[in-house]
Amino acid sequence: MGQKKRLGLTGPFLFAFGGVTALFPVLSFVKMLFEGRILWPYESAFIGMSTWTLVFVFLGLLMMGLGLEEILESSKNS
Repeated sequence: MGQKKRLGLTGPFLFAFGGVTALFPVLSFVKMLFEGRILWPYESAFIGMSTWTLVFVFLGLLMMGLGLEEILESSKNS
């Protein structure tokens, strides 16, 4: 009866996976930008890479938010 509820690992794993999902595309975009692989004559690649980078950053931040919500919810209940 007096036992504390154990915190789950779903929240921290979701938060960490979301952070990697948001950070990795930004780093690869900057690397490709400095290497010149998305500049002239490949300027059409710039639009596509920008779009995919923004999509993955949005999804990563969404996962980080869900993970943080899970962490706060499980810590509130314990």
